[in-house]
Amino acid sequence: MRKFAIVLVLTASLSGCIVRAHGHVNPLASVVATGLVVGTAAAIAATAPPPVVVDVGYHGYYRPGYVWVNGYHRWNGNAYVWTPGYYQPARAGYYWVQPSWEYRGDQYVYVDGYWAAPRAGYVYVDGYYDYRGNGYVWNPGRWETERPGHVYVQGTYTTVGGRRTYQPGGWRAQGSVSTSVSTSTAPGGVSVH
Repeated sequence: MRKFAIVLVLTASLSGCIVRAHGHVNPLASVVATGLVVGTAAAIAATAPPPVVVDVGYHGYYRPGYVWVNGYHRWNGNAYVWTPGYYQPARAGYYWVQPSWEYRGDQYVYVDGYWAAPRAGYVYVDGYYDYRGNGYVWNPGRWETERPGHVYVQGTYTTVGGRRTYQPGGWRAQGSVSTSVSTSTAPGGVSVH
């Protein structure tokens, strides 16, 4: 009984530390119950990850049939280590939600990227890197309510002064957007609606 109580206390105290890709399931309970790691476990850290100081890779460059998965600082238990980004095959009809570090309570939790199904009445606005003094910081994507008579045109990257700069997208009246833009695929493999 005493061992069971210890396991229960440990499970309860650590339940917010590790999340699955969608941030809904704590695989620690699976480890306790089965002894096996189930799903994609995330890392936790007491300090914020450093800003991205390397070039933000190829994010934003259109590659038909693929989406860019952002590089990130991985916590190895002692320090952050840069893990470069890569392209992965696109999934038709889905949006790629980039991985990110989130501040939860008094710790930072790494949430793995995932494919999100479209939501009726909403448009997914892709996240972007923003340069802030000493490096690039990731601004996560978000869902916006559709606007009748408008289309959302995703933002793009340009080079200004030798540094990649994000030009935010926005809502445009349907008649003001050319057909080629309104049906194209935006950076990150997200279709413009």
